[in-house]
Amino acid sequence: MKDPIKVLVRRVGQEPTVEVIENDLRSKQKLVGGYIEMPYNPDFSEGLQIVCNEEGKFAEEPKPNVYWGDYDVIFGDIFFVGIGDEGEDISLTPDQISEAKEWIEMNDASGIGDSGMGGAAVVELIMDNYSEINAVSKPKKEKSRDMEM
Repeated sequence: MKDPIKVLVRRVGQEPTVEVIENDLRSKQKLVGGYIEMPYNPDFSEGLQIVCNEEGKFAEEPKPNVYWGDYDVIFGDIFFVGIGDEGEDISLTPDQISEAKEWIEMNDASGIGDSGMGGAAVVELIMDNYSEINAVSKPKKEKSRDMEM
């Protein structure tokens, strides 16, 4: 049996929290509410990985969480995990937790539904006009001075 791991969880519309979970597939699927996907992001430092629901866009009532790139959105709850030397999931370090929190702040998309455009409408725009999405394009945010390293 694998040891529990420390992850950073971001539930839609909530602040991220550090949680300790069992290091097994069932616990990870429960956290995101379905099948897990671990999309690659070249902007993350080595060993930091985001985990989301691979079918989050197709949920009955999709809830936007974070922007993914300039023209896509990850829907549903997410979490961040560390990746070990052999590709195994491991606990996050304090530096990785800080990096993930900063990334969430810079890419927050949970307010999309507040603008009158529900999650289903956002998904429809993404699916129909993937290369021409303007309504959900990621707003440019400036890093605050105290967030810079």
